[in-house]
Amino acid sequence: MHDGFALQKCIIRHDVGGAYLTQELLNHIENVRKTDVVPRFAFKKKLINSNGQEGFDLTRLDTSGVHPSYYNWCKEEITRDLKEEVLYVSEEPLDDRGLETIRSQTYELPDGQSLSFQGERVSLTEKMF
Repeated sequence: MHDGFALQKCIIRHDVGGAYLTQELLNHIENVRKTDVVPRFAFKKKLINSNGQEGFDLTRLDTSGVHPSYYNWCKEEITRDLKEEVLYVSEEPLDDRGLETIRSQTYELPDGQSLSFQGERVSLTEKMF
């Protein structure tokens, strides 16, 4: 800082921490919560309306021709968006009781699955510190 302005040449940015958190969140969703993160191109959604109830008919598409690196990149992009919308770093360290007081937030995956996060919103980011 000089005269109230940030000196741009002194700022260094590293994406290592963000990529690590994205990977940890993806592992948490798939391994702990047993929920698949499905890329947007891997399914077809059709709006159905029966008896006044609206819903979606979800059809999985064949993704055998998709390269695994592109498939994983799409999953990481969805997880990155989830990370940026839901997770945050607490200003003060929280114990188990403090994690229970955090307001729950829900995130809807592209295929319609809803994930609710409460204490994980902070505990997943604490791995960085």
